[in-house]
Amino acid sequence: MEVDLLGEPAPHVYRERYAHGGVSGGMVHPDTWRQRLLPLPAERAGRPRDPRAPLVR
Repeated sequence: MEVDLLGEPAPHVYRERYAHGGVSGGMVHPDTWRQRLLPLPAERAGRPRDPRAPLVR
């Protein structure tokens, strides 16, 4: 998504490459990725992750 998830302070960012006329209109919400979407694979693998913990790069 071309956004530094650890350092991006904006609540949402625009990315033209994702603007195809859908509902999001090219807007990406870093907090959603940080707190809900990226932890899903670890949780589904049986290793719950604290959403406040920093992501490993």
